[in-house]
Amino acid sequence: MNKIIFLLVLVFALPVFSQEKKTEEPGEIKIIDDFEDINASKALWNPKESDASIEMEASKEHVTQGKNSAKLTFRKGVKYPWMKILEVPVDLKDWTKYKSLKFDIYNPDKDVYNWSLRLDDEKSGGYQDRMNMDDPGVLLLPERNNHVELDIRKIAAMNGRNMDKTKIKLFGMGLDQQKSDKVLFIDNLCLDTKKAVKMETKMIKPLFSGVDDQDPELGKRRDEAEKNMKELKGLIEKAQEKNLNTSYYEIYSLVAELAIKKRIIPVWFDKKKERTVVLDWLDKNLKTAISDIKDEIIGKKVNTRYPGYAPIEQLTLKDGYFGIDGEPKLFFAAASPKGKLKTFFAKDYYYTTQAIAGRTRYNVDGSDLLKAYERTPEMHRVGWKGFCGHIIRDGSSFSVKGPEIVLCLESPKTKEIVRKIVVEEEKKYKGKDNYLMDAIGWELSYVCFCDFTLAQFKQYLTKTHADIAALNTAWGSNLKSFDDVTITMESVQETRGKWYDFANFNTLRFAELMKNASGYVKAVDPARLTGGGSPHLYFSSNFWKAEDGELTQGQYMDVGWCEGGPDTLQVDLVKSFTGGKKPIFDMEYHGDISHMFLQYLHGMNGINMWMWADSVASEPNIPVLGFAADNIAISWEKSLDDVAKLLKDSLDIRRFSKEITAFGRAPEEIGVVYSRSSTLQVPPQLISSLFNPHIFELRKVYEATLEQDTFVKFVTEKQLAEGKTKGLKVIVVPAAEFVIAEAAAKLVSFVKDGGTLVVTPNSLLADQYAGKKDYLKELGIEVLEVKAPSIAKKGSGQSGFIQEAQDEIAYTDVKKEKLKILDKELSKEELEAVGVRQTIKAPSAKVLAGFEDGTPAIISLSSGKGNIFYLTMPLNDKSMWKVLNYAFTKSGVERGFRVKDVLTGEPAYKVEARMLSVGGKNIAYVFNDSKAAAQLRIEVNGKPAVSLFEKRTDQNVQGGVITVPGGETYLLEVK
Repeated sequence: MNKIIFLLVLVFALPVFSQEKKTEEPGEIKIIDDFEDINASKALWNPKESDASIEMEASKEHVTQGKNSAKLTFRKGVKYPWMKILEVPVDLKDWTKYKSLKFDIYNPDKDVYNWSLRLDDEKSGGYQDRMNMDDPGVLLLPERNNHVELDIRKIAAMNGRNMDKTKIKLFGMGLDQQKSDKVLFIDNLCLDTKKAVKMETKMIKPLFSGVDDQDPELGKRRDEAEKNMKELKGLIEKAQEKNLNTSYYEIYSLVAELAIKKRIIPVWFDKKKERTVVLDWLDKNLKTAISDIKDEIIGKKVNTRYPGYAPIEQLTLKDGYFGIDGEPKLFFAAASPKGKLKTFFAKDYYYTTQAIAGRTRYNVDGSDLLKAYERTPEMHRVGWKGFCGHIIRDGSSFSVKGPEIVLCLESPKTKEIVRKIVVEEEKKYKGKDNYLMDAIGWELSYVCFCDFTLAQFKQYLTKTHADIAALNTAWGSNLKSFDDVTITMESVQETRGKWYDFANFNTLRFAELMKNASGYVKAVDPARLTGGGSPHLYFSSNFWKAEDGELTQGQYMDVGWCEGGPDTLQVDLVKSFTGGKKPIFDMEYHGDISHMFLQYLHGMNGINMWMWADSVASEPNIPVLGFAADNIAISWEKSLDDVAKLLKDSLDIRRFSKEITAFGRAPEEIGVVYSRSSTLQVPPQLISSLFNPHIFELRKVYEATLEQDTFVKFVTEKQLAEGKTKGLKVIVVPAAEFVIAEAAAKLVSFVKDGGTLVVTPNSLLADQYAGKKDYLKELGIEVLEVKAPSIAKKGSGQSGFIQEAQDEIAYTDVKKEKLKILDKELSKEELEAVGVRQTIKAPSAKVLAGFEDGTPAIISLSSGKGNIFYLTMPLNDKSMWKVLNYAFTKSGVERGFRVKDVLTGEPAYKVEARMLSVGGKNIAYVFNDSKAAAQLRIEVNGKPAVSLFEKRTDQNVQGGVITVPGGETYLLEVK
């Protein structure tokens, strides 16, 4: 029997695993559910709520006591498929005398599942004020019974509150969202007066550990790999003696060493299978590296020279990049490599004073800031119990636990003590030119309803609204004066108008706090560059808790700031905010390896990747399994091909910095509207959701525009209002329902002056206060009816990576429609629409595609000198890509460079490509955003390219056809 024991005290309870071991004899047992009477079990676990996500039935399989177990079927696509006792029976409320919670779960699959638990007492409020065991929960190992024993001698909520074991109110268990239906068997759920059995803990194991006597064949293969490793190291030393650059070969030496000495796998993995995969890779790649470096030593093969990282003290800023003598220099680093990895990773190029708060959750304890906080009530955040990000510490703060310290940043006393701390910290770095910047704060989230905030909010309102009558019109309220305004989390949601004003104000005041923090730094060292912000929230309904990025990144910080994932959304938006005039850095890149090189092609100056370490984190409160999986150097989740690719990319960004940065500076013809109003103005049900309609549609449209062989940028509402659309031929408006009047007017002017709009629903229907507007009528379109999916329910507000409440919103009545194509040029394949559907009136429009009932789905019409392509229902990803290709072609977008699928002859889907002239040569990049290799034909002005030279691999290709591996980026010289 496989035992799993947990300490159920704090949110980051650590799972532990044992060898097969017999349990102690039980003490006094209290059965919660033995699943013998399945009808009684269904009644206990509240089937009215759980039936849609979990089916429970009696089973004779995998019984551990009695005659029955319960077979649980978890339905796919449900965010939180849980079984909950919403009202714990009277005889189960008191857990005082019990020391352990025990149950058995049989997992028949080959996958590991995370089984989460939740306990509420009668004082429990939200997510922070209850016991949540979900990150990680119980890891259910595959194809076996998992006997679980939990230590419940002390039960604490996430915020540290000791829960009342005499008044247990709610008990729940379940899985995360599943992509397919899953079946588990549960039995013998009980409380026990005996404590949970202590066992040896082990979650991961080395892939290779000494001689494997049980598998001599694999032992021989390992010996062969180590022999090849030794030979390659010797050849590298010999090549260096001849003054050859060996950086490329050091990749394979390093990856091999990591694979043999450091690579880890979870304890339940098949070690023989994993070793075989690694040894196959080592056999192939070490032999190839040995052969190639021998050829270089004897002069048979040309040696490639990779430049090192530029000395930081020699760098100067020009045209949005750090460089030397006007030549841009790119940086790649990771948290946190050591020693010999300097070949691949830059040294630390920033430091942090955390000027936004002075201290962090790691160093606040015992500080003057904490002492002041404890004796000064006005320094405490008011009216907000949610996530605080990096502004010190709340109940769910990662890695470090302790009492909540959630600052009010508006308090004059907070500002003064933070200023003093930052000044003293900054003095340590003054005049040191071996750092590029001070990182003043990131992953931030700020909401406060204190009196200082209220006073500022009233000042904001008097500047925003001409008088109280104007405010009442915007809010739909009946206030007598600005003095009547109140703010609490509940009251700011009273009307859509009031919500917008508070949400907008909160981002603006947070931006001012960031400006102040930068000022503290520059008061000591005026030349010091600063960077920071909350870009992880710019594409979220939680944006209202962040700073206004357009102000922070565009005006207040010296350096553009990202913390992105596996896409280029953030770097492109920050580049738009800065106007391309500032260097952009990602200080904690969480994206996949295949998209890393692409970040630089979009304008990134430097990346600090999460994460690289040659050992497993050992700090308390760190989820070891998750950290180990993230660790690129040793993780079983990263293939050795990926590790080698990362290191190769780190060399190539320096080798081709001139070509790469040319793409980051290229002018764009396509603009995608980022609507601040539509990001902030969301209904109450969506305030804490991850996405709202605008952000969801924007992501889809953005990805579709990237694959059109042309340069794309974001255009903000502010930029639209200021008429900053020079050079754009097409502007795409993705579900921007709420838009300020000045921006809407400029969109109309853009079309009438000869531009093209592509509009997806629901767009341009209201102003920022949700007041209905007739913007579209000026373009010849009238929306008669809107049928939108209904919001069915709100999730439980669990947190994700961005450390914000992210409610999962379920929708009902989501319609899908196959469109009838009326213009054959629009698409050769069928188009599918899904989601909201409009009925419109547009007398002068041409219908390009319609619904089965004959009403328009996609129309085009002229307005002034320009054109509009209007969708009455959003399209799925591929259909959106096809329609944009049509619209761009009809709009005269310059696409002399095209990438076609060899098999179909049509533009290649899931391929991003661009071409421009660098030093008189046509340089292109081609990124294959799929797992499978893509065979592509490169065309220039409608004809196949004569020849291609792939610069990264130094390969000549005759003719215009290339095969790009999945996830790879090629850099081509095109003739």
